[in-house]
Amino acid sequence: PWAIVAGLVGLKNVRSTWARRMLRFQAASFVCLLTIEAARAAAGNTATGRVEVRLDTRPPSLEVTVTVGGRSYGVGGAVVITNQTEAQFEVLADEGGLLEVVDRTILTITAGRMVRTFPLEEGINRFAFVMRDDAGNEAGPFVLMMERDTMPPKLEVMFPVNGMVTREPFVSVGGMTENGTLLSVKGIRVRVSSDGSFVTIVPLRVGLNRILVEVMDAANNTSSIPIDVVLE
Repeated sequence: PWAIVAGLVGLKNVRSTWARRMLRFQAASFVCLLTIEAARAAAGNTATGRVEVRLDTRPPSLEVTVTVGGRSYGVGGAVVITNQTEAQFEVLADEGGLLEVVDRTILTITAGRMVRTFPLEEGINRFAFVMRDDAGNEAGPFVLMMERDTMPPKLEVMFPVNGMVTREPFVSVGGMTENGTLLSVKGIRVRVSSDGSFVTIVPLRVGLNRILVEVMDAANNTSSIPIDVVLE
C-alpha cells in the first residue's frame, strides 16, 4: 500500500545544483497521480514529471469449463468420466496475466476467452488452474478431475441359457453387471441393483426370440449379449 518515488529536482535559485528527493505516500485503492515540478531559475526552463501509481489487491476473475463428448462441465463438481482421448477447456478471464495449468503448462492470456485442448490419459486426470495478474494477485486453484475409462462394462447373463426351448409365454432374464450402469433388455430399461444384479420378465412369441441385453457405463462404453429362446 506504499509507493516510493525518486527523482532529480532542481533547487530554486541554485544553478546546476540538483538534489535527490524521496517521496513516500500511501496509495489508495484507486489511481494516484504524483506530479513533480522542477525549475532552473537562471534559464527559466521548467520540467514536469508525472508518476501514476495504482494499488491493485483484487484477484482476477476466472471461469473454467470443460467440454468433452459434447457435454460441458464446471470445476469443483463430481469427477467427469469419459472415454474420449482429449478434453477442451474454455477459460474466461476479466484481465490479462499468467495462467498456470499445474504440472502441465504456463500460458500468457489476455482478458476475454481462451480455448485450449489437453490430451487425456487412461485413469484419473487432474487439472488445476491458477491465474496471476500483473500485480501478483492470484486466483485459484480451480480443480477439475476427469477419469478416462475405455474399458467396456462387465456383463454376464446367467439365465436363460442361449438356445433355450420352452413352452412358457414368458422367460426370466437375469445376470450381473457393474453398479451404476444403464442396462436394457430388448430395448427396455431394466433396473440394476447396488450389487450389480438385474432380473426382468420378457414376453415371448411362437418361434425364435432373440433377446439382446445391453449395458452402458458412465463413460459411454458398452457391452451386449444376445440370447436366443425358442417358444414352441
